[in-house]
Amino acid sequence: MRPQFTGGDAALGAYMAKNMHYPEGARQQKTTGKVYIRFVLSAAGKITDASVMRGPGNGLNEEALRLVWLMPPWKPGYQNGQAVRVVCTMPIEFQL
Repeated sequence: MRPQFTGGDAALGAYMAKNMHYPEGARQQKTTGKVYIRFVLSAAGKITDASVMRGPGNGLNEEALRLVWLMPPWKPGYQNGQAVRVVCTMPIEFQL
């Protein structure tokens, strides 16, 4: 079973809407796009080793990384009935 944000996709969307702060520099320059964050989700559901794979920059990469680091614990991934460590890639979209 794949890992899942606690509460599912709707809860993830609500978390993003509540916590995302569009960087002022990106807003002024009308920078939009997706930031791809790679992280390891521990067997306990905690995020570790988060980093930006690619993104448009202008403060968006840092904001996406901040959002991932602040996430509450997830439901971990399972393999053969055991919680396991999973490497995840998450796109975070910024649009004005």
